[in-house]
Amino acid sequence: MSRKNIFFIIAILFATGILIQIEFNISKTIIAIVLTFLIVCSSIFLINKKRSTGLMFCALLICIAGMVRICIFDIQSSNDAYQLIGNDVTLRGTIAESPILYAKEAGSVYLLKLDELVHQNGKKEKVSGYLRVYDDYYAFFYEPGDYIETTGTVKSFNEFKNPGKAEYKNVNKGKHIIGILLPKKGSSVIEKTNSYYIERICKKIKDKIENTFSKYVTDKNLPILMSLLFGGNYNNISPKEIEAFSTTGIIHILSVSGSHITLLFGFIYMLGKWFQLKEKSILILTTAAIFIYAAISGFSPPVIRSSIMGFLAIVAIFSEREKQALNVLGATVFIMLIANPYYISDISFQLSVGASAGILIFYKLIEIKLQKIISYKRITQAAALSISAQLLIVPIILYNFHNFPIYFIFSNIFVTPLLDFVIIFGLTAAIFVWILPPLSGGILYITDYILEFSLTINHFIANLPKARYLTGGMNLSEVLTYYGAILFVYVNKKIRKEKIMYIGSISLLSLLIITTIYLKITEEKEYVIIPDTGKTVSAGIISKNEKILYYEYKGNRFSGKEFKSVLEYYGIGETDILILNINGTENINTIPDIPAKKILIIGKDKNQLINQLQKKGYFVENAQNKTIKYKQDLNIHVNNEDCIIERKDNAIYFMHGNFSNTLKTKKGILFIECNEKIRKRNEIKQNDFEVFFSKSDKKRKNEGNEINVSDTGMIKLNYKDKWTLSN
Repeated sequence: MSRKNIFFIIAILFATGILIQIEFNISKTIIAIVLTFLIVCSSIFLINKKRSTGLMFCALLICIAGMVRICIFDIQSSNDAYQLIGNDVTLRGTIAESPILYAKEAGSVYLLKLDELVHQNGKKEKVSGYLRVYDDYYAFFYEPGDYIETTGTVKSFNEFKNPGKAEYKNVNKGKHIIGILLPKKGSSVIEKTNSYYIERICKKIKDKIENTFSKYVTDKNLPILMSLLFGGNYNNISPKEIEAFSTTGIIHILSVSGSHITLLFGFIYMLGKWFQLKEKSILILTTAAIFIYAAISGFSPPVIRSSIMGFLAIVAIFSEREKQALNVLGATVFIMLIANPYYISDISFQLSVGASAGILIFYKLIEIKLQKIISYKRITQAAALSISAQLLIVPIILYNFHNFPIYFIFSNIFVTPLLDFVIIFGLTAAIFVWILPPLSGGILYITDYILEFSLTINHFIANLPKARYLTGGMNLSEVLTYYGAILFVYVNKKIRKEKIMYIGSISLLSLLIITTIYLKITEEKEYVIIPDTGKTVSAGIISKNEKILYYEYKGNRFSGKEFKSVLEYYGIGETDILILNINGTENINTIPDIPAKKILIIGKDKNQLINQLQKKGYFVENAQNKTIKYKQDLNIHVNNEDCIIERKDNAIYFMHGNFSNTLKTKKGILFIECNEKIRKRNEIKQNDFEVFFSKSDKKRKNEGNEINVSDTGMIKLNYKDKWTLSN
């Protein structure tokens, strides 16, 4: 990577500053002092022609600039109406996007730009920010630009505090979305404004295309085709298809990417040359087409990135600077982060930029290496493209999804080219919808057959043995070692002549590898995790010999998926025993989908759920008021809804109120409160337990060993003579 890629380097430094500030929230005073110091130092060294030292200070200055940008953004967003959270309010505002219909539900969700808070006495107060409205009162018929009045409860986003997932709180903060609104009655449209006029027109265009497509494409394939062409539409795609795309590692193709912009440019360029237009005219037409396409697709981070990068790339081509691809990517990222620094927390932005950078940096190198092994050019190109796209995003994938697609090369060789044809034919059909509808219909018939064939191959690959390998998340030392190794391999030949730099690089990489191996060897093999799953109670008791999970559903339909995600982050894909306190629920979809050798059911109204689980092939046992001896030093006691997992020298007590004195051990008791309404807390003395976990808003007085998981986030403990926190 040479100095010609200056914008790419600037973007990396600027992004680093943003990440540092998000993670550590450094004082604005300290940032101002460091910024002043760096400006003075860089100026002095550059004036005195000490270029290398001056450039080093300039690099630090760009990093600090990223920190300054996010501080400015936070100051601007402090005016958003966060004081509304937790209150029943009447609000007025403008619908900022097309309502999206819930999958299989009679309701819709849309974004509301706030304008006024209407008090009970009729007084109006100006407020700012956005709310995500979940409306069950036929809001699907609203349009962007409608000025409405609505009454409901404002709630904060259900942001669980667990490792191994994207920071959606920061993503929403970047969009000035303060929370969600649950209307208590139907909203009323006060007037139709000219605001969001472009969004309204684009929705009509997209609806027209979709309605025409629906005549020629099967109901199953239509939402997939619309996602391939314009992104979004994920709610209407069956979970089975989403799972298959995820397993084969090509789920990114359901989002708008640079390939879409490239295909669009190629089509317009071909038409322009056909009609003998000047290059300036072709550039103007292409720019307009990219803007319209981005608007129809929705201005999400990958759409914005692809559009800006596509535009800059086209300008570079016409100015005969097409080799500046990394600079174009860097300029795109830099522009986007200046506009909204919290884009960096958006996983779609991370994957999109990482894959693009990987292709631009490593594609040629990998292709040359593969050509020495495989003679068939198209296979080497497809494999090189697939590997280079994955190379920089592996830590991001493992941190957020905890699985690695084993057969991603095969899906990129056999499925992705077919889907590229689907995109080409689909975009062509979308254009002919307005020019020659019968021709559009003919193209769509062919497109539907190709799409069905590609989905069949994709399902075949997804169903191969071990198609997805559960890796767990990567810790900081593993991430640094991974990127350090890639960087060393890339610059190895270039720095070999510089002996000091070369030896230093080897030493640093060796230190990272040794640290990673040491941490891996010394990590706890036996521990208890208590994740944040809202009011739902969940825990994992993990050891070398067994894995036991406890799960008690309490009204949050997302808690099961959250529990499974936390377990996968720790590399736990199956369990020996899953204890389910069903708490009256009869819906199998409310429990975590975790393979278990045995399921113990406690709680009320068990029969229907037991039958559902048995039909799915699980071995299920009614454990109500039983003592189950699982192994020599492990017993599970159930007293009504209380559950005690008793081990050789400690016990984990899931408490509802039927306090048991049957425990053999009198030390190492870990209490997890499941229902504070049933049992008065002062009935439990402090010497009854070592650690007391609560999910209540009420705190026990003078109890230093009580921990509220909703406040702290996920807790990890291990036991060696006593319970200790390990995170």
